[in-house]
Amino acid sequence: MADAVGVGGAEMGQRSARVTASSPASAVKRLSTESLSTEGTWMPTFGIQGLDVSGHQPSVDWQQQWNMGARFAYVKATEGNYYTNPSYSSQYQGSRSVGMIRGAYHFAIPNWSSGADQARYFVQNGGGWSADGYTMPPVLDFEFNPYEGRTINGFYFGNTCYDMSPAQLQSWVRDFGNTMRALTGRLPVIYTNTSWWNQCLGNPAGFGDYPLWIAAYPSSATNNAGPVPTSSWSSYSIWQYSSTGPFAGDSNVWNGDYNQLKTFASSGVPVQPPALSTSFKVTAVGDSNSDGKPDLVAHRSDGSLWFYAGAGNGGYQTGRPIGTGWSIYDRITGVGDSNRDGKQDLIGRRSDGTLWFYAGDGGGNYQPARQIGTGWHIFDQIVNAGDSNGDGIPDLVTRHPDGGLWSYAGDGTGSYKTGQKIGTGWHIFDQLINTGDFDSDGISDLLARHPNGSIWFYPGNGTSGYRTGRQIGTGWTIYDQILGVGDNNNDGKADLLGRRADGTLWFYPGDGMRTDGYQGAKAAGTGWNIFDRMTNVGDLNSDGQPDVVARHSDGSLWFYAGAGNGGYQTGRPIGTGWSIYDRITGVGDSNRDGKQDLIGRRSDGTLWFYAGDGGGNYQPARQIGTGWHIFDQIVNAGDSNGDGIPDLVTRHPDGGLWSYAGDGTGSYKTGQKIGTGWHIFDQLINTGDFDSDGISDLLARHPNGSIWFYPGNGTSGYRTGRQIGTGWTIYDQILGVGDNNNDGKADLLGRRADGTLWFYPGDGMRTDGYQGAKAAGTL
Repeated sequence: MADAVGVGGAEMGQRSARVTASSPASAVKRLSTESLSTEGTWMPTFGIQGLDVSGHQPSVDWQQQWNMGARFAYVKATEGNYYTNPSYSSQYQGSRSVGMIRGAYHFAIPNWSSGADQARYFVQNGGGWSADGYTMPPVLDFEFNPYEGRTINGFYFGNTCYDMSPAQLQSWVRDFGNTMRALTGRLPVIYTNTSWWNQCLGNPAGFGDYPLWIAAYPSSATNNAGPVPTSSWSSYSIWQYSSTGPFAGDSNVWNGDYNQLKTFASSGVPVQPPALSTSFKVTAVGDSNSDGKPDLVAHRSDGSLWFYAGAGNGGYQTGRPIGTGWSIYDRITGVGDSNRDGKQDLIGRRSDGTLWFYAGDGGGNYQPARQIGTGWHIFDQIVNAGDSNGDGIPDLVTRHPDGGLWSYAGDGTGSYKTGQKIGTGWHIFDQLINTGDFDSDGISDLLARHPNGSIWFYPGNGTSGYRTGRQIGTGWTIYDQILGVGDNNNDGKADLLGRRADGTLWFYPGDGMRTDGYQGAKAAGTGWNIFDRMTNVGDLNSDGQPDVVARHSDGSLWFYAGAGNGGYQTGRPIGTGWSIYDRITGVGDSNRDGKQDLIGRRSDGTLWFYAGDGGGNYQPARQIGTGWHIFDQIVNAGDSNGDGIPDLVTRHPDGGLWSYAGDGTGSYKTGQKIGTGWHIFDQLINTGDFDSDGISDLLARHPNGSIWFYPGNGTSGYRTGRQIGTGWTIYDQILGVGDNNNDGKADLLGRRADGTLWFYPGDGMRTDGYQGAKAAGTL
């Protein structure tokens, strides 16, 4: 057989550009998007560079590779139990002679002989390991069948999965790994491709103690290796990023620094069997036992299922077993009350892609399973999305290895409707985390962890998707699992839980991501009681600071340039005769000429437009409407519908709230009623984007002095409001004045009856969403 497979045998990276370009087998298809023309053009900008070679590269200039930056090398030693690399000794010693840390790899042919047999063959022919400081741990190359569909010397090699089931392949790897550990004291590194591993092994759990070497070949320079098989790993140790250069053979990068690489190579302590804490997965299941506290379920590697009742203080009570035989599932996810019986449910995915529903019984246990779907093996993440579309039924969000994010709406029976793709590019994250309503806006949200340890917050949009994300933390790689666990300290806010590899749990109390939106008041001026109207007009004089225009009781109009510190420069008159207007409102760049504009309403109900000139003045007026006397409030709404043109919001005395979309010429389209009951407020206040989500918002003051915040929904309306302050009756006018202290946040201004101005710096209403960690026990 050795003669039949050739001098080099099977090459690492069977679907890479170099291998497929030279393969005689028509059955082999390209997985990679790389091009042979990219050779030598790029390498990742992090980590430590290295290479791997085989009998197909018999003559390597090792000093050249060292000079190019390579500091480690892997050399093919064996394949099956029939092939040894004739260049092994020269390559293994050549790499070491120039100072590289080097190791050996074995190309597995699992349908040829047992894992134990091939492990012994590997160790006998170069696959050993010693703690000498320059020997990398042995590698199991477990990937696409290099002889797919071929019969060689009378042996049929089978399909890409070697005609073996996921369970058979998983068992083979464990047989190989356990034998290697017995012979060398270390579990091997597993080299694989995420797509093949998920397809052929079913993305199983339980292999996290094997270091991961991932193969992924981008078409252009990037530091993103793409998704890893997430049931066992959250990140990789080595990334094979190119088969076509810059280094000989395949090019690789170690995911760490040189000291970490040396530690990885030299750790002489035999790998112990995995601790219980790292050999099972945990899922948040809501209040499964109906005691008012959110609980956890743990899926152990022996197939047992354990229930942990929430203690209400961030921790959990002693666990109890609630089932056996759960090893048939590679994913278990709490899904809320999916069948609308008032109890918390669970789903499990089997390696064959079937999805199974377990109805909760309200006592911390589950009723018998029923199948609810097939084909779910295509996803590497399956997460409870809460009620993401507002129909009262919890949904799922899933991720495909290509980075596509999919939403599956619950149907209320425990099953799910047809999925809808809601995003791309999500392969950059190694874990998606259901948080429930993390920002206290009544809509379920999503967190995602990047392999660099950063955590990103994606607020739900209420229609099954998510708005633009933002980073809210770093350093989260210390956890092998992160869970959104609901409110486990009874403060009404959604909390987080992290589990470390040693089994310790760390509780992060949520803060609801809520502030009142503003800091304490600062004096900003005096003598402003001579004016009967004030309005924020944006940056009227084009100096980068938001300005204010005020009307004197004699009808003159005055311009006050923002000072950038919360106050205003000395005013100057810019017009007379403005007493003909009973409302004056700055409306942003309403005619899209890059300058800030103004409107005025006369007592006869006519509306007049004043185009700004960019220098702090206005051009002559033109009439843009009639009948506007029916409204008692006319407020700039900013771009409330996302079309890039500022709009108006108005209130009728009957409490009706109306939106008028700008048409881009300084006029407005036909109004639409967007709310009722707004007559309870005595002032509406345009704040711009007060909560830093990119959408214009609205404040409203009640006659009792309370201030209410209404976040914009991006479609001309507003979401449910909440009170953010009291005592605001001391002001006869309140303005949203944009960012007048240059900190990137929208500010407020209040005028008292004595003419003093008071500036309230905005805080953007943003927090990271969680407080410091607290130890919460071990599982």
